[in-house]
Amino acid sequence: MTSKIEICNLALLQIGGRPITNLNEKSKAAYLCNRLYAPSRDAVLESFPWSFALQRQTLALLAEPAPDPWSHAYQKPVDCLRAEEIIPTRPDTPVLFAVEGNKILTEQAGAVLLYVRSIDDSTLFSAQFVQALLWYLAGKLAIPLTGDEAKTKLCLQMYGAVTQEARTIQANQGRPRSKPLPPWIAARFGR
Repeated sequence: MTSKIEICNLALLQIGGRPITNLNEKSKAAYLCNRLYAPSRDAVLESFPWSFALQRQTLALLAEPAPDPWSHAYQKPVDCLRAEEIIPTRPDTPVLFAVEGNKILTEQAGAVLLYVRSIDDSTLFSAQFVQALLWYLAGKLAIPLTGDEAKTKLCLQMYGAVTQEARTIQANQGRPRSKPLPPWIAARFGR
């Protein structure tokens, strides 16, 4: 379990900064960590469907009519950073949807959204996410604290590498849903 302060200190360590004891102490590093931590956390969460941050929620239908060509307008969950998919009622039929402002538009009645949610509790973060966040945050802290653009570039390269590794690890977890055979192939096999 890694706290916000530990994540900030790991980021500071990567750029040669001094550790902080809390986000409200009177130092430039603490001030910047306090200002940059939450936006950085949400940016890294939004960048990838981290399994620990996925949430399913039945959407609330809005009273106002949906704009054309959609038939249903739903309220986007307040903690939704990234809409992944509307869970189809039939497994062989993907559901089209659009996000417009705070609305989710779709053709499906009773829609259930799979989405990446904003999470403030750092004890819920996966180890890979902590690594990605600390490198991203280090990249944001590097110029204001060191003035070194090369450090920023290196930190963001490390963030990309860690995120790619997380994609590989997550891709090997679980089992993807099997896609239906195209009708012309299914007919050949009598399905």
